[in-house]
Amino acid sequence: MKLQFSTTEPCLILMADDDANDVFLFRRVLSQSATPHSLMHVRDGFETLKYLRGEEPYDDRARHPQPHLVILDLKMPHMDGFDVLQAVRWDGKLSKVMFVVLSGSNIEEDERRSLQLGARAYFMKPFGLEKMARLVEVICKRWLPEDCHNET
Repeated sequence: MKLQFSTTEPCLILMADDDANDVFLFRRVLSQSATPHSLMHVRDGFETLKYLRGEEPYDDRARHPQPHLVILDLKMPHMDGFDVLQAVRWDGKLSKVMFVVLSGSNIEEDERRSLQLGARAYFMKPFGLEKMARLVEVICKRWLPEDCHNET
């Protein structure tokens, strides 16, 4: 069953990553895409769960709507990406949230564990604007609702 979202607004991606450079690059590529999407950012696993659950300071859903997709880093302070995936897996209200892992780790066990815990895909963080642009395009076309790809 797919989650239903309003498509009168651009699709919303929540990026959970503690590296400001990675977030900047992702945001830049996203803003230059043919079909721009909104990007919200949180810095660790605790913030990710608070955002997804609509807990303070993310309790105003007009300002912090439920995301269509979460881009999740694995290595974050306080609570890592694996912990987030595990918590979401056991939370019935969040079990339909889609996660794509974007990690600096090339360890096969990290990929296997991420997918086992419910991530839809696992990608290594690319180096450079062009490689990031291609990856963002793939992610958006594959894991965002089709209505997000319609030009307005």
